[in-house]
Amino acid sequence: MFSRHIKDLASYTMAGPTFITAEEEYKKDSRLKEEDIEKLRVWLTTQPDLPQNISDERLLMYIHCSNFDLNKAKEVCERDWLLRMKHPDLLAELDPCTPEQDNIWKLGEFWIAPETTKEGYRVCYAGLHDPNPSKYNFLEAMKAAIMVMWADYVSRGICPGFIFVLNAKGTSFGHALKASISTIRAFLSYAQEGNPINMKAVHIINVSYVVDKLMILTRPLIGKELYNIIKLHSGDMQSFFDVVPKNVLPAELGGTAGSSEELRSKYYII
Repeated sequence: MFSRHIKDLASYTMAGPTFITAEEEYKKDSRLKEEDIEKLRVWLTTQPDLPQNISDERLLMYIHCSNFDLNKAKEVCERDWLLRMKHPDLLAELDPCTPEQDNIWKLGEFWIAPETTKEGYRVCYAGLHDPNPSKYNFLEAMKAAIMVMWADYVSRGICPGFIFVLNAKGTSFGHALKASISTIRAFLSYAQEGNPINMKAVHIINVSYVVDKLMILTRPLIGKELYNIIKLHSGDMQSFFDVVPKNVLPAELGGTAGSSEELRSKYYII
């Protein structure tokens, strides 16, 4: 059974968040201005391939992640929607209440820590709850991760940046064989070009031989900017703990944010 935020995504309009308001977002940063929203709306009228009903909150995300450069915000907006149209199976056909999603949530752990780092960054965690690759569906796992991000947009809006923690424990070649190159390419394209966030770091922990091989295979699909913030951790984890504080980590990793099961249950309730 899905928790409120994930269930709400079943009726969530693709135009953007509806729970946090633009007025609340303006209070977070004085550089967010209503007149910039109006400028983007005027620009949208000249873009027949883009929807005209994008919410103010979503437009503010484009502006914020572009460091308040309206030209860059337009580029992110355009890429966001063009990628959704190009890859509807990954980015447009999102229903958290399907049997396939119910299954993937029983196999995986996807959550965003309720606390932030001292810089205000939010930490997104993904890992395996059940490592059996025979039940695994890579496309559904990527869709679940995207829906968790969008649920966070809905409930909390913009923030200075995101840190991603990917726990590779239990990952095998069986999982790798379930991943199609087309889905990997689509997901990485969206992560790097269309997702309106500031990605600060990607930490892959419990790295194994399998992960090393996957990194080699996907390297041509990873741009320089993303590649430079990916950090691999195996064996001694001190380098990881030096940069990711305990208040955003689960108890299983020595953190104080609660158990991974408790954090997972905020999105999925068994």
